[in-house]
Amino acid sequence: MEELEKAFEKYDLYQAECRLRAVCETHHKSLRMGDWGQNILDLMRKQRELQNREILPVSRFLFSNYADAAEAGSRGEDCTQLYTGCPHPLSYYIRSKENEYDNEIDQKI
Repeated sequence: MEELEKAFEKYDLYQAECRLRAVCETHHKSLRMGDWGQNILDLMRKQRELQNREILPVSRFLFSNYADAAEAGSRGEDCTQLYTGCPHPLSYYIRSKENEYDNEIDQKI
């Protein structure tokens, strides 16, 4: 779970609802989220492998929510409608972080 949390924090995804929407969108068949999306897919696969091992109940609960979001995305459900508490799509967070990096580079030049 720690790796998954770090991936969310990297893109300033702190709200639970936005994290679930991001997982849903990453697993949505019609969307492509580049490297970030692939990282989330890989981390979700790893977490599934750990599901049978002894993990804290809180981690199991969190992962269960992420797994539900992933399944909803895989079924092609509307992630926006499922996670109405999150005002922005995943692409917003990715673009914001990319713009932040671009601004840092411009300032150094």
